[in-house]
Amino acid sequence: MQAREGLLLSFGLGGGSAYLSNEGPARTGALDLDFRLGYGFSDRFQLFMDFAVDAGRYPQSADFASWTFTIRGQTVLIGDRAGTGST
Repeated sequence: MQAREGLLLSFGLGGGSAYLSNEGPARTGALDLDFRLGYGFSDRFQLFMDFAVDAGRYPQSADFASWTFTIRGQTVLIGDRAGTGST
């Protein structure tokens, strides 16, 4: 079995800033949650499903949220030519 072969699972938590200009300028913090599920077919190719949610609240009590769902494949084109999981 290679270093990146098999089920791949990750999650993340982060933050940021959001700015709304049409309500008299307002800036607030935002929360970001991310979940990724994938499968590594080899050290050189993985396929992922990624789901991310961003949410926040402006001081005027206006809530906002957005989400993205992506499916992508990634491959190693440079580095790790031996397929050992290291560069």
